[in-house]
Amino acid sequence: MCDRLFHCPEGEDEVSCYNHSCNGLFKCSHSDSVMCLHQSSICDGVVDCLSREDENLCDLPQTCSHFCQCLLYAVSCANVELERIQDVPLFNFIFVQFTGVSFETKATLMRRNCAVVFIWRQSNLEDICAEHVSLSNLLQHLDYSHNLLTEIEDFCFQNYQRLRVLQLSKNQIYLIHPSAFATLGSLVKLDISVNEILHLNFDVFATLETNVLNISNNKLVTIVYQSTIEVEAVFTDDYRICCLVQSDDITCTAKATWPQSCSIILNSLSSKILVVLETLMILSLNMSCILNVVVTHVFCSETSKNKEKRETLSPFTVLLVGLCLNDYLFGVYLLSIFSADAHFGDDYVVYTDQWLAGMFCNFLGILSTCVLLHSFFILFTISLSRFVAVKYPLNTQIKSVKKTRRSLITGFSLTTLIAVSFSISYRKLEGNRQMPSPACTLLGETTGSTTIKTATLLVVTSQIGLLFLTGIFYFEIWRELKKRQNIISSQKIASRKREKHIAQQAVLITVTNALCWIPSSIIYIFSVAAEQFPTSLLVWNATLVNPLNAVLNPMIFFVLPIVRRKLKTGSFL
Repeated sequence: MCDRLFHCPEGEDEVSCYNHSCNGLFKCSHSDSVMCLHQSSICDGVVDCLSREDENLCDLPQTCSHFCQCLLYAVSCANVELERIQDVPLFNFIFVQFTGVSFETKATLMRRNCAVVFIWRQSNLEDICAEHVSLSNLLQHLDYSHNLLTEIEDFCFQNYQRLRVLQLSKNQIYLIHPSAFATLGSLVKLDISVNEILHLNFDVFATLETNVLNISNNKLVTIVYQSTIEVEAVFTDDYRICCLVQSDDITCTAKATWPQSCSIILNSLSSKILVVLETLMILSLNMSCILNVVVTHVFCSETSKNKEKRETLSPFTVLLVGLCLNDYLFGVYLLSIFSADAHFGDDYVVYTDQWLAGMFCNFLGILSTCVLLHSFFILFTISLSRFVAVKYPLNTQIKSVKKTRRSLITGFSLTTLIAVSFSISYRKLEGNRQMPSPACTLLGETTGSTTIKTATLLVVTSQIGLLFLTGIFYFEIWRELKKRQNIISSQKIASRKREKHIAQQAVLITVTNALCWIPSSIIYIFSVAAEQFPTSLLVWNATLVNPLNAVLNPMIFFVLPIVRRKLKTGSFL
């Protein structure tokens, strides 16, 4: 059949032979037909194929080393030193396989060989780029897997321009030099999986037009992706690589799974602009508030001859300075997040693990939690002191500056202790290496952490509870002032205006607290209750919602009173 001889009366045995499959027989191909030969017709001294394929490379050695197995074009040697199989003429074989074949000297493979497929596995090879490892320039398949290779030097494969498959898996490779694969323009498949590569620069693949790239099961810490690679499929277990090579033309095996994300910290231009504006307003307004108090109550009182001015520092002023200092720290936190976003840019996904596991991110988590809790404490203290001052004007406890300072220090110490305790519990006791969100907050449950869940519920309870309590206090203040105006109609106009301003301020504080705390609480509750949710909500909450009070507080307590005084005097000088 398909042997160019008609055995059937009408020649059916020679029809459609060009596309015929030989089904285990030797396929002898040429321009006009296909011939199938039995094994007994190969290397029998009779040329059957037009191209002499059945008789090529038939001058095999009469004997094969007892360490090897030789069959036609293939030789396989195992568990022997290379020097002991010198009698095997490698130049006769196109398929060479060594398993457990080691060498003591630099002899041997400098000899010319005709291997098209060369497999050298499990042989404790440490250096394949040395001069003594010289293979055929006809090589198309090279396999050095299961060895002890540690690095791939520049131009290591410069003599193998026809190489199509390169297997380097299951070694100890930690370093690949920039031009290691520079000459492999015909490579179809590259496998460097199951190694110890820590830092991978995709520039090493820039000259390749590889169909398949396998870089799974490495220990990648940093990835540099600046050059576009020509590849059809990437096999990896690191979702960051798939984020970097995102393309409709590239198949990548490791997609980001929740809560992982390909997003950068601030994932839109509008969020970046809002964070910048919010940060500038927080820093400038709160610093102005602090400087104003320092100038008014320190420098002016020291230079003034009237010593009574030193007594103008009231408990409310102390609380205001504490609030402005606290909110200023919130601005520092936002500035740090924005700086990190600007530093990493679109490459944030590459450095995600480093950022979330770093000490600076951990510090920002403690700072943001402490500042948030302390702001609750100060706002509650301000509302309580004003309520007592209006409701019980003869109470002298709330008029002590010393006690007010002590309460601020105590509150800050307590909230710092709580934040540090949450951090230690999350990282040390629960063994979590990374912070739960790119905003480095200890809030928003994404990792199944009891500590994060507890911290989140504490903040939500504080927000809702304090919103309710401060609302009650300011409502009672407003009602008490309204009652006074009805009872004492002959009040001085200035006093009535002052009480009216206090009432308006109470309403403003209640409304702004609600605008900030209600959305924040909803997001945090959602993060605890839902199995999965958009993790960008946590970043948005930490960088845009929670800091709202840090902008509005100095405007209500510091800017608006100044504007009123200027309007009253008719001068803004």
